[in-house]
Amino acid sequence: MGDGSGGAQTAGRLRLSALHSLFNGAAGWPRQAPRSGLVQQTFIRRARAASRSDSGSVRRARRINAYSLDAETNMDTVEKAKIALLSAWPKIKEECLSVFGSELHYQAMVYHCLRDHGPVPVSQLGTNVKIWIDSPRSRLFKSLDKKKHKDYQGGFEPIPDVVIFHPSINSDWRRRNRDNTLTRMLISMEVKASERSKSRLQPGEIVADIEKLAALREEVEHKGSKMFPVIVVIDSAPLDEERMTSYGKELFVDRARELEVGVLYCSQEPSAEVNTIKKHLRRRDSGCPEPPPQTRTCSIPASGSSVALAFARATSFTQTPVRVAGSATR
Repeated sequence: MGDGSGGAQTAGRLRLSALHSLFNGAAGWPRQAPRSGLVQQTFIRRARAASRSDSGSVRRARRINAYSLDAETNMDTVEKAKIALLSAWPKIKEECLSVFGSELHYQAMVYHCLRDHGPVPVSQLGTNVKIWIDSPRSRLFKSLDKKKHKDYQGGFEPIPDVVIFHPSINSDWRRRNRDNTLTRMLISMEVKASERSKSRLQPGEIVADIEKLAALREEVEHKGSKMFPVIVVIDSAPLDEERMTSYGKELFVDRARELEVGVLYCSQEPSAEVNTIKKHLRRRDSGCPEPPPQTRTCSIPASGSSVALAFARATSFTQTPVRVAGSATR
């Protein structure tokens, strides 16, 4: 190899080293420069984008970029799953708002973007996950169970639209593996979309899913694990009269804040975007414990303290003057 080529490679390594040193202040994240060519290019591209942002965005980008280097092999905490979702969110917005489709179509697009831009390993990302819960503990799931015919009572089955799992799920989120799918979720998402002709997406529908997500988290915490719930709203309607009103959006965002459920909202009006995930970084689930050992029947006792803490946090917020309730069944 000639001297010119060798000099170019040396200069490239020096530039990469300088970029890496920019993000080297994030404690607890990888501190070694990436070696694979594709990862190097991704790292440089994200670093340059972050350098053009404001100081607050740069601080968040340091954590996101440093984390993304080992995401594919080390997606094992709620915190890392949140950052993967944040990394994929710009692409989710761009692609979902470029087409008009159903909620199922947008769910597929969210899955695709999480795989490509999280990146979330295929062995940890599920959609429409059926999770049967025997003798539910949450008030909501108990009430929904009682509404069923008496011959079918005794449990409830939420079906999250998109789920990021802990690696210990071992690529298996079938219904028969329900005890493990419940305790090995890192993030559970519901996706809502504006797809009705001459009608808006109503806040009551979104609030119903938010309350269902909060109840699912309560069931997870009862089993001794942690999960972060997120509501994703794709308000892609091209006409103003078919998009949510600011009042309707405020209603569901306030309810999500009360229940500590993350919100990702986008519409054809960029200024209307809502992203509360970044505010949850290093907060509620930053110390997420290792899930309990894989088993068919979880024998870990209930922890009332986690439920009490969640209730105390929820009641610390000012109550919304109007609360819209709806059915959370599918």
